[in-house]
Amino acid sequence: MLDADGTEAKTTYSDVSGTGYKTDAAALVTDRITGQIYLKALDDGGTVYLSYRINEWNDKGVVKSPYTHSNSDDYATNASLSKTAVAKVSVTTKPFVGTVSISGSITGEVGAAAINLDTSQDISAAVKDESGKEVNRPVVWEAMELPSKGIEITGNQLTFSKSGLFHIRAVCGTLYSPWVEVKAMAPSDFKSEETPIDPEPNVKSLKASQKTVYMPKGSRASLPKVAVYTKQPVKTDITWESSDPKTVSINGSTMFALKSGSAILTATAPDGKTLKMLVNVAGKRTKVQNVAIAKAPKKPIKVGKSVVLKAKIAPYNATGSSGAIITWKSSKPKIVKVDAAGKITALKKGKAKITATVGGKKQTVTITVKK
Repeated sequence: MLDADGTEAKTTYSDVSGTGYKTDAAALVTDRITGQIYLKALDDGGTVYLSYRINEWNDKGVVKSPYTHSNSDDYATNASLSKTAVAKVSVTTKPFVGTVSISGSITGEVGAAAINLDTSQDISAAVKDESGKEVNRPVVWEAMELPSKGIEITGNQLTFSKSGLFHIRAVCGTLYSPWVEVKAMAPSDFKSEETPIDPEPNVKSLKASQKTVYMPKGSRASLPKVAVYTKQPVKTDITWESSDPKTVSINGSTMFALKSGSAILTATAPDGKTLKMLVNVAGKRTKVQNVAIAKAPKKPIKVGKSVVLKAKIAPYNATGSSGAIITWKSSKPKIVKVDAAGKITALKKGKAKITATVGGKKQTVTITVKK
């Protein structure tokens, strides 16, 4: 067997069926039991050439071909042949069947250093096969808009040259994720949105919307959002740690459910304040049937007042497809803001809708604010 350049395959190949030689495209294998020779396609695909060879035997047990004239010491060899039959074989790979999805988003600064989309903690792509199992396959990121509009992705490195809203997606072979929106801001606006990080913010407490999370084995999810209450309005970084990394591991801002069991995740603030959350990994997935918001005020609340909303998941042990994690959102955060623990705060007169989402299920309540 020859590769696409006409070079004879000399790299050895072995599997449970037999042994032989291979190129990047295919392997020529001799069956261990039957002795039959067959061609096996490999993952990369490409072109190979099959060249006919004669057997080189003699009566002394040495591999030589039958002699070709009266001189019995003169044997024909493959090297002595001026021509031999050659067949060209094109090897195509089986198309991958599955889905590509994206979690998270990005807000970037115009003119700043490129953002590596493969390693970003703000956005990630997941590739799953047709059974729904996540697989390790590379993706290529691309932008919907042209570079002249202000966004460019080269080698999965994202840069912005103009401010605005753009769209990107992840591609795996012939599979495409949905487009997700990303934002680019001018340096002055970008910096004004950043809240300074206080290395010692005097954290009063850490709160989350739930104490227990259920995940299906083999899934991954973004770490739960945590509300950090400090004496001063400053941004605070927290770190996470798993009590059993073999059951639930943490990498960056993502947690992975590796096997059935339980692990306690601990979020720690710079000054030592902690929050613990139990993660139960189930052997099978259980759909979220419903989410209900409790303790929502039915009457208008005054500006400055805060209320903690509670979200209840049904069934309680639902895992969803990648973890039953509650998230909160306000339709008008300038009127009523809501944090990761479900705490709402009335900021000015008006109405806002607060939505709790988990496992594809949502419930919304309307909050009215009076002076």
